[in-house]
Amino acid sequence: MREWRIWDFPDEVRVCFSDDFRERLFKTLKEICGNRYRLAKILGLHPMTVKEHELGKSTYGRPVFIPVFVLRSLIEIFRKSEFSSIISEIEKHITKIRLEGGRSLIVHCPILPI
Repeated sequence: MREWRIWDFPDEVRVCFSDDFRERLFKTLKEICGNRYRLAKILGLHPMTVKEHELGKSTYGRPVFIPVFVLRSLIEIFRKSEFSSIISEIEKHITKIRLEGGRSLIVHCPILPI
């Protein structure tokens, strides 16, 4: 039977990481890319969006979930670097999953892979 990894999910799925892991993830990404602005350019996102993903909350204080399509891009960055071991930790540190849009239900503490 095939396992479903988080990066196999549709683009509309969004994830939230534990605070410690998210901080370590973005610290490592900035180490690889140089800074948040270069990371944003690589991801094709606005630097403020990357900052919100890094902080885990919006400028309005609401939780920010990272879309799976961004997660796939992050994984590609890690695969090309010396920090590829972090990929195996990603699913262990996902605390919430939801669909795009503010009204969707949130799955807390998902067990991945499925």
